[in-house]
Amino acid sequence: MVINHDEAFQRGLGLIKQKRYEKSINVFNKIVDKDPGHTGALFNRGLALLKIKKTRRSPRLL
Repeated sequence: MVINHDEAFQRGLGLIKQKRYEKSINVFNKIVDKDPGHTGALFNRGLALLKIKKTRRSPRLL
């Protein structure tokens, strides 16, 4: 079964709404792997990462 970017993107959004952040990150990662310029996937992956507090701190901020 082949899922296009739009279907995968909608699935990722649905997972965020269900608070299944890890799974949504995996979906958005797959989209970005195939289309590195997919801004929606990049943005929502960042939001999911913030929700699970897995952001990296910049060394300049420490």
